[in-house]
Amino acid sequence: MHAIEIKRLIRVFLVYGIGGILQKFMGLLLLPLFTRVLSPDDYGVLALIGFVAVALNSFFSLGTGNSMGLLYFKEENPERRLVVVWSTAALMLINGALLAGGLCLAAAPISMLVFETESYANLLRLTFISLLFASVMDPFLAYLRMEEKAKQYVVLTLMSACLAIALNAWFVLGLRWGIVGAAIAGVTTTALSLAAVGWVVARHLPFCVDLKLLKPLVRIGFPSIFGLFAFLLIDYADRQMLQRMAGLQSLGVYSVGYNFGMAMMIFVGAFSTAWPPFFMSFINRREEASILFGKILRYYIGIFGLLTVIFFAAAKPLVVFLAGERFQEAYVIIGMVASAYMLKGCYLILLPSLYFENKLAMQSAIEWLAALVNVALNFLWIPAFGIVGAAAATFVGYLVLPIAAWAVGQRYMPVKYCWSSITAIAALLFGSGYFLWWFSLQGSPASIVSVSSAIVSLLAILMYRFGLDAEERNAIVNDVKNLMAKYSA
Repeated sequence: MHAIEIKRLIRVFLVYGIGGILQKFMGLLLLPLFTRVLSPDDYGVLALIGFVAVALNSFFSLGTGNSMGLLYFKEENPERRLVVVWSTAALMLINGALLAGGLCLAAAPISMLVFETESYANLLRLTFISLLFASVMDPFLAYLRMEEKAKQYVVLTLMSACLAIALNAWFVLGLRWGIVGAAIAGVTTTALSLAAVGWVVARHLPFCVDLKLLKPLVRIGFPSIFGLFAFLLIDYADRQMLQRMAGLQSLGVYSVGYNFGMAMMIFVGAFSTAWPPFFMSFINRREEASILFGKILRYYIGIFGLLTVIFFAAAKPLVVFLAGERFQEAYVIIGMVASAYMLKGCYLILLPSLYFENKLAMQSAIEWLAALVNVALNFLWIPAFGIVGAAAATFVGYLVLPIAAWAVGQRYMPVKYCWSSITAIAALLFGSGYFLWWFSLQGSPASIVSVSSAIVSLLAILMYRFGLDAEERNAIVNDVKNLMAKYSA
């Protein structure tokens, strides 16, 4: 029974994961060209604009990413469910138009606050308009996820990624408009993506708005914004602090390395999309969940941990090959950033008990604890260690999340974790990652590739042999045999 449920989770994960891999791969193809056209200072400016966009995104969405799903699944009538979708889109249009208008008027003082100059006010205005388009589009993309129309969702998001890459190539590389071109590409992409989603999804849903739904959409969703701000601090406070303490050039190098490390979010993002509807299906099967969720955490740490070690192994060769000379130092943070985002998945696996008991206030408290630890460590470590200190602070901040979630969640739904196996796997992963990080500081890209290949291969064998029991190993062998027989027939 557990094997069937795990395969269901894997199937949905793979659909979202393949789309994410394709998006990131296409973006990496242009990185060598962008790092030769844009300076570290330019990347620093783009990083801060990204920070502003993420900070404001919650106010554009009003937390409806949570409230829309709750109201949607409470409705048993399919027609009423569509009313929830359209009512959310209408709320996003009204709120977004008012908010974007006000922010555009205040762009100059916002630019002064963020950049200490008004020179970037027009770039900020383009960002605000882009946020408006994205917020109106989100309810229809959420509809596809809730109805498990994963392939249609991936096609649309992949099309948007292709469009973004093409427009960035034209404006930044072709016309040489620099960061202005990047901003124009961003707003054009969201406008065209909104039109595509409207044509493919929205026009097939009967239009009906219920104004009575606007209040519960805001009332239920808005409190979740506070938890999102905790993640904003964890993910972006280091950028602001690096700018102030080390300058835009260090921030630019850090941003390039961070983007490489965030490739882990391809996999973690796919998992985080598949995981919530999966675990919510066990809300009335908690005894089964207490065993199954423990296994899933062990599998997740083994598989995603191995991926993280690969990030440590590939960091220096990738940066040498893909980034310009001015960004070579970026490799030192890639593995740490990937590790941090791997831990985010562990945290999500440990959250169901809080959801089942409606203890979402505890979830926000955990996230703010992690954020405060992260900010404190940034203050201590950035002056001493620069970009390495910022990346290490991000890792520790994300480590606090699963530890605190486990400590709190066990009170509400005890889950059976195989701690001996989990501890052994974690120790192997940590030791391998640290050695590869240290070795990358000393070795050439060629020597790193050869040593890393041997270590990753050995690590995979050890984890298969000692991280799984005999029954699990036999199940994997049988699945492989069945798959080979299927495609050889």
